[in-house]
Amino acid sequence: MPTSRNARGIDLLAYDASARKFLGLQIKTLSRGRNAVPLGLRPHFLGDWWIIVTNVGNIAGDENPECFVLTPGEAKRGAVQDEGAPQAFWLPWDYYSKERFRK
Repeated sequence: MPTSRNARGIDLLAYDASARKFLGLQIKTLSRGRNAVPLGLRPHFLGDWWIIVTNVGNIAGDENPECFVLTPGEAKRGAVQDEGAPQAFWLPWDYYSKERFRK
């Protein structure tokens, strides 16, 4: 079940058939690979899993989407802050693209 568009927090709720167990998923998509994930000025590391998908909507079609799965704690540990204005936070490609996160 998707959540409201651009709502702060999780993007997708996944339930089992009995609706007793559920997972909250934070999903980040990037049109190209090797880019940092923008996290905004005050990032919220919510949900049970963070899913980052790169090469989404590649017009040339020469690259396949890649998927990386992290816990919110792993995403928080990898976040860095810009030193210049407006001091936004990012999740660098060289952090989230590690083999242990690749799915």
